[in-house]
Amino acid sequence: MIMEVKDLSFSYPNGRRIFSGVNISLEAGEILTILGPNGAGKSTLLNCLANLLKPSGGEIRMDGKNIHAIGLREAAKILGYVHQTHPRLRLQRAGFRGDGPGALSGHIPKALSGGLCPRG
Repeated sequence: MIMEVKDLSFSYPNGRRIFSGVNISLEAGEILTILGPNGAGKSTLLNCLANLLKPSGGEIRMDGKNIHAIGLREAAKILGYVHQTHPRLRLQRAGFRGDGPGALSGHIPKALSGGLCPRG
């Protein structure tokens, strides 16, 4: 198993609970989609899974290792993450010309959706 999440929860220091009871199991090559309305905690969950935020409860294991015990450098060897609003992200219009299949017709999104992908 590449990623296993057990009973994960996150609350802000003021006590506001964002999510609780999250359980996920992912094998290599599997894709996880997280859907929900604005403010539901999707980005917070991804930030916890990417080891950028510490959850208030539960456990996240990558390749059998607790992700919060191995540190960011080691976690980065196991996990790839693209945040939806990276300050250095610049989308260029070059290469997006034409009207053939897959062309963006000049539309460039302001930000990309967040994504999390176990490596392996």
